[in-house]
Amino acid sequence: LELEEVKSHGWLRGLVNTLRRQDALVLPEVDTVPGLVGTLRPYQARGVAWIRFLVDHGFGALLADDMGLGKTIQTIAWILTARWGGASPAPSRGQGTDRAPWGGALIVAPLTLLSNWAHEFAKFAPSLKVYVHHGDQRHLASGFRRAAMEADVVVTSYNLLVKDYSSVSEVAWSALVLDEAQTIKNPDTQVAKAVRALTPPRRLALTGTPIENTVGDIWSIEEFLNPGFLGDRASFAEPFVRQIAA
Repeated sequence: LELEEVKSHGWLRGLVNTLRRQDALVLPEVDTVPGLVGTLRPYQARGVAWIRFLVDHGFGALLADDMGLGKTIQTIAWILTARWGGASPAPSRGQGTDRAPWGGALIVAPLTLLSNWAHEFAKFAPSLKVYVHHGDQRHLASGFRRAAMEADVVVTSYNLLVKDYSSVSEVAWSALVLDEAQTIKNPDTQVAKAVRALTPPRRLALTGTPIENTVGDIWSIEEFLNPGFLGDRASFAEPFVRQIAA
């Protein structure tokens, strides 16, 4: 259908006006990041701006840079802007842009990357307090809630997210970040169901391989980021998964 005119109001006007530009998507520049020890490369600054643009308009963001391009530092920079007021909070679509209080970010990553996240936060964002939820001595129940409330960022593994879900789900997270997000490519796994059950206002997925097997991998990741945005699984499969596979 051809549309002669589109009128938008409130929070939607800014989104529509930005997207309707036909030359290029012009994102607000990221000049300085409060608390960041280091300098973002130009494409990394654009990546942070891309995340902010989507999250500020109530959408989950997918950062699909190749391995080695700095998805970690871009995520840390975005968390710093959100934590210290450099970025607007994420409104629910259609719910306006009132500032939401920061209640901590949860980063879920493969077990082998937990120490890397802790090291990168210590290097690039020493002002943030990070709690790595791992090992036999990890906090549970009220101890976990206390540790999470005292931290700016909690880092844990996919396995422990499922195992300790009762503790994790009791925290009002401000943001949920999935590293190596292709881990949830199968929406029927316990991990995929667990991350979809959490309801943070800000969602970010990091992956260098958003499609590993079929286009359906994209549906699973987007169902976490933006529930319902690509329709239900069956209606997405017919025009995309099956026809592209054929």
